[in-house]
Amino acid sequence: MKTSYEKCLEYFVEKFPMVRFFDYDNERLLVYDAKPNLIFLLDRNELPKLKDCLAEKYDNVKLPADVSDEFKKRVDILSARGVLDPGPLDSLVDSSTGSVKAKLDYYWSNVLMRKFVVEITERCNFRCKYCFNTLEPVFRHHTLKQMSIETAKKSIDFYMQMYTNFYNRLSDRNKQILLDNFAPCYGIYGGEPTMNWDVVVDSVNYYKSLDWESRGIDKKYLEVTINTNLSNINEEIISFLIEHNVLLFASLDGVKAEHDANRVDASGNGTFDLAYNNLMKIKNFNGEYFKEKVCILAVVDSVTGITDESKAFLKGIGCQLNIIDKGYKDCFVKNPELRIETILEDGGEWVERIFNEAMELKDKDRDGCLDKLSDLYFLESVVTDTPLRKKKANLFLSCPMGIDNIMVGAGGDLHICHKTDCSMPFGNIHTGIDIDRMVDIYQRYMEATDNKECRSCWMVRNCGVCAALRMKGNTFVNPTRKECEYLRALNELYFKLYVKVHKEEPALLDELFERKKDVRFYKSIVDINEFNNR
Repeated sequence: MKTSYEKCLEYFVEKFPMVRFFDYDNERLLVYDAKPNLIFLLDRNELPKLKDCLAEKYDNVKLPADVSDEFKKRVDILSARGVLDPGPLDSLVDSSTGSVKAKLDYYWSNVLMRKFVVEITERCNFRCKYCFNTLEPVFRHHTLKQMSIETAKKSIDFYMQMYTNFYNRLSDRNKQILLDNFAPCYGIYGGEPTMNWDVVVDSVNYYKSLDWESRGIDKKYLEVTINTNLSNINEEIISFLIEHNVLLFASLDGVKAEHDANRVDASGNGTFDLAYNNLMKIKNFNGEYFKEKVCILAVVDSVTGITDESKAFLKGIGCQLNIIDKGYKDCFVKNPELRIETILEDGGEWVERIFNEAMELKDKDRDGCLDKLSDLYFLESVVTDTPLRKKKANLFLSCPMGIDNIMVGAGGDLHICHKTDCSMPFGNIHTGIDIDRMVDIYQRYMEATDNKECRSCWMVRNCGVCAALRMKGNTFVNPTRKECEYLRALNELYFKLYVKVHKEEPALLDELFERKKDVRFYKSIVDINEFNNR
């Protein structure tokens, strides 16, 4: 037999899909309503009365006599402000051509290109089992295509113009903040970039030779990054990397057995010995450069994670380390059922562990403490009073595609990100941007995400499934129902952590949300209007 409390919760789940309740303490619930993006506290004993008021309003059910006029008035005020509005959002975003063009016009005028990458070659001598270029049969895969120096130079000219246009609209103070946190960066990607090394060398020299000073930028700020599989490292290459202070992202997935399980050459043979030995060549050549400018990228299965043996091995190498989840071509979340089960079993332990780790650092390492709570950054925008009615959310669930991040393909095609399958170029560096194609890409994305399920999802504002990974063969796709269930379960953990901190260390939340405004700690989209108001 279900209690009246359980029946109330069932009513809200069915009638108000954008609302969720979380235990706060023995007397109160924390209520999150995604439509107005509002959080508020509610006495537990008021939940049945709240349900009765809403049933009267929306279901023509007679209001019980024990509900006071004062309480009903409170509910009416909330309803007038768009809180506890039944059903899904009417829409997430306006995908009309005029609206999309206006959005693009705004982005092009006001958003910094934070990441600029050239695919210097499509050639690669590895066939890593998780690499999308290995798995993709049609749009983006390993070929012999190489970027020409003409295409590389044209790409760099384009990037310089975009960056300096933004930079020169800033105050002197904000110019320095931008350089300190989002310096000009020429990203070199592949394929395996060392297989087109002459163009790498010539293009970096060209990038450094341009007259940045006349635009107000000292060349000491110019950055270069290169991603490599470590198959082709010699003294000439190492000397060049050091001369240009290149940030080198080097792929090594762990100890030999774990690395060789996925990172194989074109014949299917493991590559650990080659990669590790070449990594040590760099370390032995110049230990300071190795420590400061080499970063190992270790790709691991996001379900099983990395073994303690591999983690200890990689940390002991003596350079920077970034352990990243393996992407999956056929899905967004691997084994969502298992992950949901893990959250149900261990979620409470995770909340306690993260909170306790943050508390251990609270007095001796404030930044480290707040880093532990960074999963809560998304709640900075949540309203705690005076919400506004929002039946149409105007939520564009992506970064500014093709502006915040651009990759130039080996043949010069422009792509919204280096993570895409390259099935939707929006122009070519030699012929220019195709605005109509960009509008079409935005509209396809908006129409894919503005569906009934997303409009009914209480955590749509923190979905986290990016547009680049949604791109599948000239269209955009959505996560499966189970994948969405996992993402919602994950967000429930974040809200439970929020409750824990809010109850026991509320000042930390104020500090965390203020910290989000500091680009040293939270590097997100750079909108010039927001940046100038810092």
